[in-house]
Amino acid sequence: MGEVAASRRAGTSLLARALKMEAGGWRSLYRWIGKKPRTSAGAQAFAYTMPMVALYWAFIGVSAVEVIAVDFLLHRWPVPRVILLVVGLWGVVFMVGMLASMKVNPHEAGPDGLVVRNGVFFEERFAWADVAGIAQKVCNLDRSRTFQTVDGALHVAITSQTNLVLTLREPRVVRLPDRDEKITELRFWADEPAPLAALAKQQIEKVAR
Repeated sequence: MGEVAASRRAGTSLLARALKMEAGGWRSLYRWIGKKPRTSAGAQAFAYTMPMVALYWAFIGVSAVEVIAVDFLLHRWPVPRVILLVVGLWGVVFMVGMLASMKVNPHEAGPDGLVVRNGVFFEERFAWADVAGIAQKVCNLDRSRTFQTVDGALHVAITSQTNLVLTLREPRVVRLPDRDEKITELRFWADEPAPLAALAKQQIEKVAR
């Protein structure tokens, strides 16, 4: 019975994440089209998509060509043609939505603290009083997973890389899509790490005075 219950919980969690991803993709498309990124008043946004934009557009382009090719090949069979056309178009829109979710959910740094994001999958807010320091350091990971925890350091990676290290004054628990992790350090990617680090250091020094 315990295994069945665990299996049901896992299935429910997976479905919840899938629905959240779907809804988040559509909301992100709306924000992207309307040029309304999520940034708090007085905060500065920092993108983290540069290493993967070309890859995303390549996948989107290939998928769009596949949709056209399949539609042409199945023109004599209307039922499977329509089904695969709908599925194919949904796949293209889904990938555009995932790219949009990263575009409209940037990192942000301002007087109230730092927010580190990864699309609709991750958002963690840090008050400057909770931050011991920040430094630029490129880290290349062996695995391609976005979220990896090593010795208390959570890596929120872009194309298996991070380039900023945020050190916390006290351990804290952060929520990931599939689990919670207790961390003392957060490593993440920003397209422009130097300005983000400089702004963060200014704010940390203000709090320390």
